[in-house]
Amino acid sequence: TLVGNQKVHDLQQVLSFQVLHESKPLACFLLSLANYDPLISQMSLDMLRRLNAHEIIVEILLEQGKILDAVRLTRQYTNPDTIPARRVLDAALKADRMTFFSAYNFFISRNQRLRGTNDFQKSKFCNG
Repeated sequence: TLVGNQKVHDLQQVLSFQVLHESKPLACFLLSLANYDPLISQMSLDMLRRLNAHEIIVEILLEQGKILDAVRLTRQYTNPDTIPARRVLDAALKADRMTFFSAYNFFISRNQRLRGTNDFQKSKFCNG
């Protein structure tokens, strides 16, 4: 109702004073309203950070084309060896060449460190 009546600032106040209980469903609902105002998207991401929902944030960042931010966040809060190469490379391919090149080199380095080869595992569907 607040968003529909262009009261985004009031919504921000309601959330900051914890009138509403923070939850992943609420954050995702807010994210669905992000078209109305960019501040709503940021409020949603902030709530997800407080809830330690880093996997969801990574997916959101990938959807928004913020590939390097998603990789940095994953490296900061989880094991960087678990970052899904295919998902990140698909998102990077939609961005620009430099982003794709940076993401690709990250995964090549990871492959070299983990398995001693630049090649991707066939099960990751990243070859060819």
